Amino acid sequence: MKKYLKRDNHVDLLAINRAKERIWNLISGLMMVTVDGSFRFFAAMHRDDDFIECAFIVLDIEAGTAKIDPYTLGPPDDAEK
Repeated sequence: MKKYLKRDNHVDLLAINRAKERIWNLISGLMMVTVDGSFRFFAAMHRDDDFIECAFIVLDIEAGTAKIDPYTLGPPDDAEK
């Protein structure tokens, strides 16, 4: 943030907001792929709640099939707090 703060204490809120949006766009939809492309991890984060949708995707190139194991991460239930 030092880059956006000047010595006269003037804060460039527009520049900070643009940086925040770039970071959010980077992490809101994430896909990681192994070198051979047979295994993928996908995660999608939403702005309006605390849930993260994820899936492990295993491709069988020879058979032309894919196995998708979805799961969701979120806050604990009230009963667990």
